[in-house]
Amino acid sequence: MEGAAPRITSPLRSSTYAMRLKEGSTAPIAFNATADASAHALYWFVDDAYIGRVSPRETLFWQAPMAGEFAVRVVDDQGRSDMRRMQVTMVE
Repeated sequence: MEGAAPRITSPLRSSTYAMRLKEGSTAPIAFNATADASAHALYWFVDDAYIGRVSPRETLFWQAPMAGEFAVRVVDDQGRSDMRRMQVTMVE
């Protein structure tokens, strides 16, 4: 397979996002990745659940359903991928 794998740029590596206890939700989290010129689509997954498809220059927004640790993965249309973990915590 030629070309570079996509690289997640958001969420940030080892990042923690806050979920407000009173509202029971967070602001949507932006998912971005850099991609090789040969990639035409990026497919996003959270804990192996498909959440959406965007072009390499687009941002996908995701709302955490609960607090916890999540595995975020992006796969391009060439089968190349990147993954990172992120934490969502509850705050008052």
